[in-house]
Amino acid sequence: MSTMNWENYSEDIFGTGIQFYGAGKRLKCTITTKITSVDPVDPECLKRAVDTTMKRYPYLLLRPEKNAFRIRLVHNPESVVVKAGKVSPVLGSDESNYHLVAYTYEGNVIYLHVFHGIIDGYGVSFLVKTLMFYYIREKYGITIDKTGFSTLDDEVEPEEYGDMFPRKKQKNLAKPLAKAPRFVNAFRTSKNTAAKGFDPHIYLVTVDRNSMNAVMDKYNASPSPFVGIILMRSIQNMFPDSKKNICISLPVNLRKAFNAMKCRTHLDSVVRVVFDERLKNMPIGKQCTCLRGRVILQSDPDSIFNEVEIERKAYSFISHAPFLFLKKLISRLIFAINRSDETAMVSYTGQARFGEASGYFSRIEAITDPCADDILVEICQFNDEYSITFMQRFKDDAYAEAFVKEMRDNGVDASLISEEKLVLADVRF
Repeated sequence: MSTMNWENYSEDIFGTGIQFYGAGKRLKCTITTKITSVDPVDPECLKRAVDTTMKRYPYLLLRPEKNAFRIRLVHNPESVVVKAGKVSPVLGSDESNYHLVAYTYEGNVIYLHVFHGIIDGYGVSFLVKTLMFYYIREKYGITIDKTGFSTLDDEVEPEEYGDMFPRKKQKNLAKPLAKAPRFVNAFRTSKNTAAKGFDPHIYLVTVDRNSMNAVMDKYNASPSPFVGIILMRSIQNMFPDSKKNICISLPVNLRKAFNAMKCRTHLDSVVRVVFDERLKNMPIGKQCTCLRGRVILQSDPDSIFNEVEIERKAYSFISHAPFLFLKKLISRLIFAINRSDETAMVSYTGQARFGEASGYFSRIEAITDPCADDILVEICQFNDEYSITFMQRFKDDAYAEAFVKEMRDNGVDASLISEEKLVLADVRF
């Protein structure tokens, strides 16, 4: 536990400002983690587990305060909402006690809803594991081995919280090994389907872990680049005559570059890879090698610092805009421009070690706002399964179907098992 007086804690946003000021009717900037239990959820046990879990993360107990000039975050002493159903209360409103995190439950499923501006996927994985730890203790009366789990026994270190994104220019920026492509006039998926309207849907693809790992070992690949290659190949096969290149982005964890490995707040960026003629004409094994190499080059600290410098200037522009309405306008323009050269984003939450908790839960899915992307693909691995979710701003199962076919054609056991309306947590400031 932390000895800090959290009642006086407050935060001025900077690196997360684009989420706070950009969020609106269509740009919700929220994350939902769907945790499926082997048994029906016990509401009272869940409520007690949530109360204990949130004591471990006091820096997430925040409420937004705004005036005509800015939004800032202050400590929120109210309890975090836990309610029946799958739909989240509106985050940042009276429905959620003005918190930016909430929990819901239905049948065997626990839903964690959180605003992306206070935590990213890396941080969410810690929060999920802590909830599992305390829910198992409450429901089954068992305390599992805490190795790899954050609990109340841990000290909350200052490095965990706060906005770690650099406000000032990095000193002595070296020449980057690789630069992310900009304004490549990328192939856009929604413009090439019959359903062009805004109709968000989610498609769940399950993949046998052993079969996918065997293929990745064969090509010396890793999950995010491998799924990126499969996705690009499947889209290319759907539109072989398109003159526009497919471009995917892959989130990059900035913590190592900034020496902030324990930071749980929003601290990631993206690298972009174009499926150009050279890459298209390679066999899949070389494509995986090439893509992984490009990601490694763009993930080099000097390349990251140069890419982050572009983002820092944009965030500074938002920060120095004199009025709240201007901050919102600039943020939404940056969202639109920054993603105009992307076909899709592929994100891997990482292979978290769940230890004994694996026996009490059967699946984890990541559901995230695609924001300005047409397609956002999230990959979660739990027990013997990869759960791959397609979040789309339009309704069309063609891409998920083509992806599954490409997986199967390359020896991976994959199935499209569900399709439903994408309902994300709303947020209000």
